[in-house]
Amino acid sequence: MQYNFDDTIAAVATPAGRSGIGIVRVSGRDALKIVENVVKLSTGKSFLSVETHTIHHGWVRNAAAVIDEVLVNVMCGPHSYTGEDTAEISGHGNSVTLRRILELCLGAGARMAGPGEFTYRAFVNGRLDLAKAEAVADLIAGKTERAARAAANQLQGTLSNMIGAWRAKLLDLAARVEAALDYAEEDISFATRDEIRAALEQLAGELAGLRATAARGRILREGARVAIVGAPNTGKSSLLNALLLRERSIVTDIAGTTRDLIEESLDIGGIPVVIIDTAGLRRHTDDPVEKIGLERTAGCMAQADIILWILDSSRPFCEHERHIGELLGNCAADKKILLILNKCDLPPAITRGDAETLFPGAKDVISISAINRTGLETFERALALALDAEGPDEPVLVNARQGRALEQAGQAASNALEALDADESEELIAFHLREALNALGNITGETTPEEILSQIFEKFCVGK
Repeated sequence: MQYNFDDTIAAVATPAGRSGIGIVRVSGRDALKIVENVVKLSTGKSFLSVETHTIHHGWVRNAAAVIDEVLVNVMCGPHSYTGEDTAEISGHGNSVTLRRILELCLGAGARMAGPGEFTYRAFVNGRLDLAKAEAVADLIAGKTERAARAAANQLQGTLSNMIGAWRAKLLDLAARVEAALDYAEEDISFATRDEIRAALEQLAGELAGLRATAARGRILREGARVAIVGAPNTGKSSLLNALLLRERSIVTDIAGTTRDLIEESLDIGGIPVVIIDTAGLRRHTDDPVEKIGLERTAGCMAQADIILWILDSSRPFCEHERHIGELLGNCAADKKILLILNKCDLPPAITRGDAETLFPGAKDVISISAINRTGLETFERALALALDAEGPDEPVLVNARQGRALEQAGQAASNALEALDADESEELIAFHLREALNALGNITGETTPEEILSQIFEKFCVGK
């Protein structure tokens, strides 16, 4: 990332479109000089003489006319978001006006900020570590309250503190092992092999525990994939429409009406959910278009985090249900499957016990009437429970990069343990300890390569 830190940068920090206010952010060593040339304070004072962390009223003017009435928030470094002198010009939320204010700042000597450059400066200046910087992007992108809360926890330093504690232990351990190599004849406390083993076993367990949250972090970030499957005309599309409170899928008595996957986003208990209505499954079809739909349904089932199997409780099981049971039986063991007995407003032909016998591996069985909206609250509670929406707010890994780094750290710890068991040299043990340190440092940024940093910050929006 080839940013020049001698430049003062500027950008509109609020989304495009009309709003009550909009903000132009300016940061760098000449920030106050530049704003001095753009905004005239009502008090007649100079921005170069005002105190830090104060707000001032003024007007943005050019040679021809007044452009906007503004408030300017002044924050001098190092106690600002970027660690540099920063000014935020709050004007009215008209994109034309904000663009004109930005143009005046650029004309006064600022450079247009690149994507994520304000946060990158905060990282380089030590205001944020890399895990916290990524949490800023996750907080902005969070689709639900739970996702935003997880990102806020990470921004507060929950994950960073855990990684920092592990790195401190590893650093102490590595130093004591390496001291045994360099100062074997000195009167120094070296780490015994039993101490190294105990510390590594504890670390490996803690790393595994945090790695186990990776799937939950992905769900919070991207949304859980929930597939609605079932035989034709069991009410799959009716359930989707009922959840959306609008008609998104076509509902008819004609088998095979849904031939493609239909996706919609929902908030279930604070968890973002991508719910997918699939083509009705049956054992045989001669329709080539329907065959394609069935293939897509099978692929959707393989990728889903949760499967909702819709059964028509008003008719007996047929070969289609037995075929679906076979397909679901071949799914991964950790796949969560809920059985939904739809059409409970009609005389029942099957019971809850029948459904449990058909598929004993189901996490729950819920009776509903999608058309009448009966039982939907119970269904949503069961789905939220399957999503672990009521679970604790422990630190979660909200991106795959952090998961890979933890995996590398765990592997290095395992390699060190294997070296101990094989009675290998201290040099090899120290090498694996340093590998684990570097991997953990990739999460918080101490050892992250420049090209990875570029990939991370380039995903940010301009102005953040």
